[in-house]
Amino acid sequence: GGQIVPGGDRADVMDLGILCSAVGGVAMDVAYGVGVFRHLEIRAPNCAVGLRTTGMYTRPKIQTCTVVGGEYGIHVTDSSSTDLVSTEIQNSTKGLVIDGDSRIEGWKVMVKNCEEDGVVAVGSVCRLAG
Repeated sequence: GGQIVPGGDRADVMDLGILCSAVGGVAMDVAYGVGVFRHLEIRAPNCAVGLRTTGMYTRPKIQTCTVVGGEYGIHVTDSSSTDLVSTEIQNSTKGLVIDGDSRIEGWKVMVKNCEEDGVVAVGSVCRLAG
């Protein structure tokens, strides 16, 4: 299960559906580049993370994305920066988790039906609007 996305420098990924059923896995890992990801649907019912961005050279733009499930719906970590636009996270234990000196700029981010916390920010910058 899961998929490592070859970000390269300028990936433009659209209309991607990912189903991850690996227990403790990561459905989608963005580990490099400044790609744009649009119209993603990530289902990660038994996974640790639905969508993870990691590393200081990682600055993706995630647009019109739905993440369902995962212990963490979206995890932005290890000095990465992520723009979230019109993104919905649902049925995760913790919806949006940002830590490790990372940064999120979000607009129209909806977090629904999370068991514990909708947004968790530790030692990082999280700006959500709209």
